[in-house]
Amino acid sequence: MSPGNVLIVGGNGFLGRHTAAALAAGGASIHIFDRPGSAPPAAAPGEPDRYSRHQGSVTDRHTLEEAVAEARAETIIVLASYSHRGLGLGKSAEQNPPGAVDVNVHGLLHILEIAARRPGTRVLWLSSTTVYGPTASYTAPKVSEDSLLAPGSVYAATKVLGEQLIRTYRTTHGVRATAVRPTLIWGPGLRYRGVQSCLGDMVDAGVEGREVTVPDSTEPWDLLYVRDAGRAVAWLTEQDLGPIVLVNGYQASVRQVREAVLQAAPETPIHVAGTAPWLNVPAVDDRMIRRAGFTPRFDLARSIRDYMATPAAGTT
Repeated sequence: MSPGNVLIVGGNGFLGRHTAAALAAGGASIHIFDRPGSAPPAAAPGEPDRYSRHQGSVTDRHTLEEAVAEARAETIIVLASYSHRGLGLGKSAEQNPPGAVDVNVHGLLHILEIAARRPGTRVLWLSSTTVYGPTASYTAPKVSEDSLLAPGSVYAATKVLGEQLIRTYRTTHGVRATAVRPTLIWGPGLRYRGVQSCLGDMVDAGVEGREVTVPDSTEPWDLLYVRDAGRAVAWLTEQDLGPIVLVNGYQASVRQVREAVLQAAPETPIHVAGTAPWLNVPAVDDRMIRRAGFTPRFDLARSIRDYMATPAAGTT
């Protein structure tokens, strides 16, 4: 199946930009829907904007309907999540639970309602591995799409609610909807200060030759480089693997990322002070998407090289 005309809700954001680029490389027609004031990436001098753009809030169903109709969208990708003043998504949701529910849950509900009235429309929605809750909740070494959920935060709870809506609309309305559960996404362009922001801080320091201090941690994190995350979402527009799909890249700790940056830029003064918060999320088993044919291209070393080679690393 081809994605056809694609509307990316939240397309100006960190993952949105990479998803749009991956889809455009495959020949899809891209339409971006994002909130007023969100900045699209700057086009090269003399190069026109490649995408059709729409402004509005994911909480405004009427504006969404207009954008879907104007785009003649055959695929709708929902990457928008509630955030506030550059905080991480989890912290933002804890500070304003009603706002998080409005964007993360009601926004998805609007999309599913619109898709239910447009037979054949594909919907992909960004969930999170935070739905699993603490590692101690599980006895198996890794969790999969079918594992029980134990959300321990408002943000995680909104993602569980969204996933349940997707299951319901698949069953009762026949909407071809899928929730994508990526592990921690990182790479150039991460604007909000989530737990993974310390990784980009180290790479940016290596590029700029400046001093940086980060918390230490040997906890292995499941990481997904943003270019692979964008490729995975684009790839999934042409698949239907069910209501839930896990996507992962590789495991690495903060300490291992620090060592990799120092190998690439040995003179970088990267200091360690204190200990990073324990992420406390179980390792994931992403065999389903890999068996279906998707293979990440980036391991830790290649991620570091690519990040450091990206113009204006950390701001694209």
